[in-house]
Amino acid sequence: MYLKRLEIQGFKSFADKVEIEFNPGITVVVGPNGSGKSNVVDAIRWVLGEQSAKTLRGMRMDDIIFSGSDGRKAVGLAQVSLTIDNSTGIFPLDFSEVTVTRRLYRSGDSEYLINKVPCRMKDIHELFMDTGVGKEGFSVIGQGKIDEILSLKAEDRRNLIEEAAGIVKYRYRKREAQRKLDDTEQSLVRVYDIISELKDQLGPLEEQANKARQYQVWKEEADQWEISVALYNIEENKGKLQESKEKTLYLEDQLTKDTTKFHSLQSRLEDLRLKAQHLDQEISQLQQNYYNTNRELEKHEHQIEMAKERKSSFISQLARLEDSTKNLTSEEEILREQLHKFSAEVKEVERQHQELTAKIEFLEENFNNHKQTIEEKNDLIEDQKSVLVDFLREIAKTNNEINSLENDLNNFKKSFSQLSQKLLEIQRLITQEEEKLASTTQYSEKLILKKSSLEKEISKLEKSLEDNKEKEQEFKALYEKKSEAYQQLKSHLNVLKEMEASGEGYQKGVKAILEAKKKDSDFAKGIIGTVADIIKVPGELETAIETVMGGSLQYLISENDQVAQRAIEYLKTTKKGRATFLPLNTISYQENNQNLQGDGVLGRASDLVQYDLKYKKIIEFLLGRIWVIKELGQAVALGKKYKFNIRMVTLDGELITPGGALTGGSYSRNTKGLLARKRLISQLIEKVQLAKEELVKLKEDLETIEINQVDIFQNISKLKDQLYNLSLEISQTQGQKEQIQREINRLNTEKEIVSFDQEQLEEQEQFSQKQITMLVNKAYELKEKHSQTELLIQQLETNKKDLALEQEDLLEKLNKEKISIATLEQVKINAKTRYQEIEERLNKLLQEKYNINEEMRVLEDEVLQLESLIIDNQEKVKEFNNSLNNLESLLQDTKAKRTNCTEEIVEVEKEIKEKSALIEEMSLKKHQEELNLAKVKGELDNNTNRLQESFNLTYEEALPRRREIASIKNVKKRINELRSLIEELGLVNFAAINEFSRVSQRLEFLEKQTEDLNEAKSTLSKVIIEMDQIMVKKFNETFEQVNVNFSEVFTQLFEGGKAFLKLTDKEDLLETGIEIIAQPPGKKSQTLSLLSGGERAMTAIALLLAILKVKPSPFCVLDEIEASLDDANVIKFAQYLKRFSQDTQFIMISHRKGTMEIGDFLYGVTMELNGVSKLISVKLSEAI
Repeated sequence: MYLKRLEIQGFKSFADKVEIEFNPGITVVVGPNGSGKSNVVDAIRWVLGEQSAKTLRGMRMDDIIFSGSDGRKAVGLAQVSLTIDNSTGIFPLDFSEVTVTRRLYRSGDSEYLINKVPCRMKDIHELFMDTGVGKEGFSVIGQGKIDEILSLKAEDRRNLIEEAAGIVKYRYRKREAQRKLDDTEQSLVRVYDIISELKDQLGPLEEQANKARQYQVWKEEADQWEISVALYNIEENKGKLQESKEKTLYLEDQLTKDTTKFHSLQSRLEDLRLKAQHLDQEISQLQQNYYNTNRELEKHEHQIEMAKERKSSFISQLARLEDSTKNLTSEEEILREQLHKFSAEVKEVERQHQELTAKIEFLEENFNNHKQTIEEKNDLIEDQKSVLVDFLREIAKTNNEINSLENDLNNFKKSFSQLSQKLLEIQRLITQEEEKLASTTQYSEKLILKKSSLEKEISKLEKSLEDNKEKEQEFKALYEKKSEAYQQLKSHLNVLKEMEASGEGYQKGVKAILEAKKKDSDFAKGIIGTVADIIKVPGELETAIETVMGGSLQYLISENDQVAQRAIEYLKTTKKGRATFLPLNTISYQENNQNLQGDGVLGRASDLVQYDLKYKKIIEFLLGRIWVIKELGQAVALGKKYKFNIRMVTLDGELITPGGALTGGSYSRNTKGLLARKRLISQLIEKVQLAKEELVKLKEDLETIEINQVDIFQNISKLKDQLYNLSLEISQTQGQKEQIQREINRLNTEKEIVSFDQEQLEEQEQFSQKQITMLVNKAYELKEKHSQTELLIQQLETNKKDLALEQEDLLEKLNKEKISIATLEQVKINAKTRYQEIEERLNKLLQEKYNINEEMRVLEDEVLQLESLIIDNQEKVKEFNNSLNNLESLLQDTKAKRTNCTEEIVEVEKEIKEKSALIEEMSLKKHQEELNLAKVKGELDNNTNRLQESFNLTYEEALPRRREIASIKNVKKRINELRSLIEELGLVNFAAINEFSRVSQRLEFLEKQTEDLNEAKSTLSKVIIEMDQIMVKKFNETFEQVNVNFSEVFTQLFEGGKAFLKLTDKEDLLETGIEIIAQPPGKKSQTLSLLSGGERAMTAIALLLAILKVKPSPFCVLDEIEASLDDANVIKFAQYLKRFSQDTQFIMISHRKGTMEIGDFLYGVTMELNGVSKLISVKLSEAI
């Protein structure tokens, strides 16, 4: 598998489509800085799935789309396609080549394709998984990777080994398992909270359930006797009521007839008004149609005018183009004449050129003969000159020896003087170096003091860092404490919400209806909710309201009685219990005009609670006749005052019913009532929000502390860098001191040597004086022989000059003819050039003439089309004129109908006014009779309301529960006995029976859930341990392999030395850091940070190559990773990479000569236009 092709279009600086062909071996991409060569690497990285805009050297992802330049517009999308050879079948696709494409539009939309088939990014990641290729692997290595190795801490450097070991996916799976484990633990905490809550409820619920069962027995008997007494009283009142109803019947019949007629007239009036409205709408529509048709007419008339104007313009253009054609034809004739003229001129120049060529050949032959004769004379002269030169050489040699000896004498004197000066200079330098040594010693002492000050400042900052860490720990502990409290509040809130959602505390029938409502069952549409849902009770009144309302809090409210009937039928059919319904359209109440005054009176219960006004009837029906009193004593006093005809309840829940019965005592507080639960949920929501805000504030404070910590740490790092630099400077100063001392010692040695040299010069001066005398005599004899040879040479020179004059005359003639022929050649060239220019102009003129003819043909077609358009629009104008006439006629007819309708409305309104006066008169009479009826009905309503308020029964519903009354006195006595027994039971929770059973079942279910969660927790813990074991094993194996490879690669790159990787904590392989220890040739072992810049870069490259050997990639893209190396190291790196390329295909971005030399293929990136990159390629094997 290898990379075959890369196609780039619209990506960064590659505005135009660029295709790069790759082959096995090394491909090098070169170019100047800023030309866009690194954009090739970014394109490969992007198509492999890179999602970070920062990694692609941008701020946002759409920065990769070519954004335009001075000469080019921006493009709308970036597209990169990468084609990979699949002949080995490494990809699970039935193709010999696999092309991966990625597109990004400026709108933000993106597309991914595999072999032109749309796919997801996940599919691309899975395609490259375990192939060594991908954005997470080592298939793309940039200079940033080198910087990463150099700048990383030892703990962070382990990520390189983890990537090579392939344990990143295991870390991800471990994090997922840890997250699931945390979720499981949170679920356990929540379930334990619910179990604890349910266990707290279970005991009190069992006690309440037993009490409720006893209460039901006694209450059933008492209710039956009280119902029987109420029915007895109602039947007495009914007789009186019948007589009063008959008196009002006649008046109602009359009023009904008049009202029916009145409504009939009103209906007639509404029909007429509706008809008038329709006619108005019809008129409006006709007017709109008239307007639209008229607008279309104007539009087509405008189009006709525009077409005529365009036709006229085109005809003018045709005339202009015909003139241009005529002008071009005239110019064509002129150019053809000029071509004929220049052709004849070229032929004449060629004839003259041939004549001059023959003449030049004759002159050159004579010139060469004279030249040969002169050369023979020159040879003879040169022989004599050679003899003369020998004499001169001997004379010069002798004179040179004399001069040399005289110079030696002078030099000896000068050297002696210089040595004397040098002795003085050396003494001066010794004094200067001693002064410099004293100054350097003083500066070194100052640096040592400054180093001590920096060490104290660093110690102070480190202490501040420790204090900050302690503060951070305190805040973290407080954050964890607050977070735990927040979770507890949230858990408690969730429990209460879950109880509310599951209907805990509600009767079986009520719960069944509420569940059906949640499921949007058809029969439950129209169910609003329970009474507890619609009222809001202050906290201090909760006990009183819950006591007095009891089971009525669970009454269901429906929009109408039909909804209630469907729900009751559902409960009957499914046998899911009973429920009481309060339809909004049937509920009524007796206005309570009683004004209770006295100590402790808080008000009517219906006035003390909050509710929506649309539920006023229901609240008045349930609470309108109940008064809330502060204390029991005050309530009893009020009862006596009003003869116990009032229903009262105290804040502690004591109840005083009409007739004087008192209910009170203590009751369990473990179980919250429905109202209390709703209040708690509301309060907990506020507390949870406050706790959350407090956590956010704590987190911000914690982040501030962490930022301060980072600032302090950075300051410490800066000071440590300064300290390190200072230590280096002190070390350098110490070295300078030692160097100065060595210089002083050297100068003293040199002083001794100079003194010895002076003695040697004196001896050499005496020997040179003797040699000069001998050489003067030899020079005189050589000068005599030299004079004789000079006379012979003068005679030969005279003969040569005569021949040279004749040769010069011939040369002058030859040059003159050559100039003439050169002039002719230039004339010939100019004539040919002008001929070509005229020929090119003629061709352009013919093309221009052709273009004008084409343009004329197009314009003629346009004129024909415009004439057709004008005819079509004229036909449409006629049609629209006819439509306007029809609409105008129809509009006049409709307006006439509207006038007739208005007159009829006025007549009907007059009749309605007369009938309304008659109805008002009949209503007044009926009202007077109804007052008499209300008086009789009031007594019956009091008895009926007592039945409704106390037992929630109508007269008909109460009849089946009626008992025979033998003695009304004995019945009342038995009722009082039963009330006493019930009052002794205290507050009774009727839902406790079903609730106890439900809570028991739920508790059993949650305990089973707890077992499952604990089992899941154990399984996840085992998975995490297994993941750790796998990661430790893979990390250790990969580390050992990388370490061995690193040592080998380092030795080969540095041509010696050694290097190895060292774990900072061998006991903890999951978190241990990795130190790089290197020993370049001739140096001692040291960490990466102490190496020189070039050595550090070379060591980092060695590590990357070692990792690449462990986790080989089919191809590898290197982006200027050798940029910081010197030329020698670049060559070493290149040679090693050449050997490596036998197994891996390399694509290199570089501008180093050594790297280019090893490339098999070379691509150059240039930027001809500002901001647009271009590509050129060379196959080096063929080029060389």
